[in-house]
Amino acid sequence: MLHEYPSVTTPDTEPDPLSDPLALKTTKPPESDSVEQTAWENQRLAQIPFCVVTTHTDRVTCCKFCFNDCRFISCSFDGRVILWDLLTGTSVSEFGLQSAPLTECCITPDDRRLFTSSWDKSLKAWDVETGKLLWSVVHSRPLTCCDVSFDGKYVVTGSDIDNGVYIRASETGASITNLQDQHRSTVTSCCFNPDGQRVASVSCDRTARIWDMSVHRTTMTLNKHSNVVSDCCFSQMGNVLCTASWDKTMLVWDVTVGEFRSRGPRSLTDGHEGCISSCALSKDATLIIAGSYDQTISIWDTAELYRKLVLKDHKDWVMDVAISSNNKWILSACKDSTLRLWDIENMEQVPAVKAERKEHGAKVVQCTHCEKPFSRCHEDSSEFLTLCEFCRLLASPRNSNPTLPPPPSLSVLKIIASAPAISSLASLNSLGYISSGRSRSLEPAVACAQAQSELGAGGRLCAGLLSPCYCQSGESGAETPGPGADFKLRPKRGLSTPGGGGIHTLRDYEVQRGPAAGWRARQ
Repeated sequence: MLHEYPSVTTPDTEPDPLSDPLALKTTKPPESDSVEQTAWENQRLAQIPFCVVTTHTDRVTCCKFCFNDCRFISCSFDGRVILWDLLTGTSVSEFGLQSAPLTECCITPDDRRLFTSSWDKSLKAWDVETGKLLWSVVHSRPLTCCDVSFDGKYVVTGSDIDNGVYIRASETGASITNLQDQHRSTVTSCCFNPDGQRVASVSCDRTARIWDMSVHRTTMTLNKHSNVVSDCCFSQMGNVLCTASWDKTMLVWDVTVGEFRSRGPRSLTDGHEGCISSCALSKDATLIIAGSYDQTISIWDTAELYRKLVLKDHKDWVMDVAISSNNKWILSACKDSTLRLWDIENMEQVPAVKAERKEHGAKVVQCTHCEKPFSRCHEDSSEFLTLCEFCRLLASPRNSNPTLPPPPSLSVLKIIASAPAISSLASLNSLGYISSGRSRSLEPAVACAQAQSELGAGGRLCAGLLSPCYCQSGESGAETPGPGADFKLRPKRGLSTPGGGGIHTLRDYEVQRGPAAGWRARQ
């Protein structure tokens, strides 16, 4: 069943350290008979629409989006896996009622096969369309978690008691790798990175480990948490791993560059009063979602590492969280046997989110021209910056005429300037045309005309349109070098000739000393 309610979500004040990690002694807000609940004392309301799904009869342990965010799946200790329609909140299909509690479920990216792990030690594969059991593998110990690779070829499970990690082929269930020495205590969660070549697992031994399938060994051991590591997830790019822990923190690890080796991981703290049970990274890696035993869900900004919003309505521990690929929906599973679907599409307009953003220095404003939001530099204190970068470029005077100017004519390009001798290069240098005896790009024809009036009589300088050329005394606009040429005007290095396109003004030419200065003429 699905019930719709207006959500009351409030940003927490700074929590005091509690002696109970599960936040069992946390004072709950008084319940009200009205639909809108009363906010906690001295805290503001933030309206986030949500709906409640109440079909399961025991704690819901896992929830995930599928079918391009049109549906979602959930599994429970009641032994059922249910596929739901997102818009209606109704059950689409159920997969085999089992006698033992289900710990996790996952679905392949093509939405064709579903996998479940259970306390009865079994890993099962189901056909999503028909609901039939494809294969089942029984392990020696209870299974605590499972995940399928992004290409759908492999499925990984973690176990209790023997603390193992098992990798199998998703088509047949055949064993690929059994890792018996990864952890010293129960494996709480495991996941593949996007390329399917690395497997991350976390454990009650307070560590996270990454197994490389290509070299068949553990390449990273991450041990900065001070309590049980409860969950882990990779970013869509595979360069970031997020871990959640019972120490009430989440750590963000750069597992590609390995920056954490010298600087440590980035830490998200002071977000919950109870243990963090689950975490999820958005597809664009801009948001981190965390579920906690304090009955709340927190939304974090990954760029600035601050908590944007807290969602509160669950009546018991939050067991799992998920976020849709378009960042519009958050799904949460609870120990009270319910699921909640939160609509966060307009989250940025919530007053509490605006207040948090302002407090942490993020400057996101709306462009007055295109009406799109854009970020300003944190150091920029100007209150008059109202246009985004693209609109500022379009409004720039240099971009007032976006079309290219027409190619200059021969009469413009062949500029004749009088110079007393080769020593007149110093005059060009003083005008900014030659620097330290080396060639430098000429200014457009107007500037060259100015140089003509200042250089005096003697040699001549010209620019040919079709080929590099020289000018010598008494010769105007010569297209071939002659003896005693004073200067050469040729295309800049790396640019094509006008015949090949790309040279239209004198700015594209260089001036160099002629043969009289010891430079050999060449075409």
